[in-house]
Amino acid sequence: MPYASIAVFSTVFGEFIYESITLNSSSANLHSTNSILKYGTFMLIIGFLLPFFDVGLIITGENFDPLRYPFIDAIPILKAYPTTFISGIPTFLYTGTPSYLFVSMGIALLVIG
Repeated sequence: MPYASIAVFSTVFGEFIYESITLNSSSANLHSTNSILKYGTFMLIIGFLLPFFDVGLIITGENFDPLRYPFIDAIPILKAYPTTFISGIPTFLYTGTPSYLFVSMGIALLVIG
């Protein structure tokens, strides 16, 4: 579900780029570039700071409890490869965490900008 927000972000920032292309002026290009860089930096900072706050949205072994979610037993790869967390790795490197989403969107916006 967190990756559904990528569609929302892409439409918002795609609108910035579309407006600058249709206006075809240097001030519109500068405004869209500044906005994209500003929001990309903001999302990157939020993504790096989010693991220091307890938001309760971290993936743990409890998320794969078959008593709570019985359909997990139907997916054999979840049984064969349990979720492993390596100590010392920041949470923004784990796929599926909110921090990872913000960091990846921030990096993508900085590359676009």
